Amino acid sequence: MLDAASGLRPPAWTDTLVAASTHPQGGSRLQLRAEGRWQPTAGNASPLAGSWQARLAELDARGRDAAQPWLAARDAQLQLTLDGDGRVLQALAPPGRASVLGAPLAWREASYRAATAQQREQLALDAELEPLTIAPWLARWQPATGFGGAR
Repeated sequence: MLDAASGLRPPAWTDTLVAASTHPQGGSRLQLRAEGRWQPTAGNASPLAGSWQARLAELDARGRDAAQPWLAARDAQLQLTLDGDGRVLQALAPPGRASVLGAPLAWREASYRAATAQQREQLALDAELEPLTIAPWLARWQPATGFGGAR
C-alpha cells in the first residue's frame, strides 16, 4: 500500500465537483493498493530496466480535505516498461473503468510510447463517459445556477 501527500492539486474549478474547500494549502492525497510483479530486462546491468505488471486493487486521489476523490479506480491493470535510467518507455492499461471528478469513465485502450530516434512520442486513449445523472453533477459544479431535475 502506498499513501502519499503532495502540495499539488487539480485546478481550483474542480473543488466544487469533489466537495473540497478552496484552502490554497490543502494539497492532494494519494492512496494506492496494488500487487504485481517485476521482470528485469535480460542482459541489462541496470536494476531499473524491466517491466512491471500490476493490478491496482484501489486508487484514490483526492484533495486532503475533499469529500470525494478527483480520481478513483478499482481492479485496474497497468503494464510499464522502463529503461535502464528508470524512464517509462511504454505504458499500457487494458480496458477498465475509473471515476474522474465524480463522472464514470470507461476506456477500451490507454497506451503511451516514449519517443525514439525513429518515431515520435505516442499517446492513445479510447474512452467514453458512461451514463450519469447530470443534474446533481452540474449542481455541484455551479451551485448558484440552480441546476435540478429528476432522475
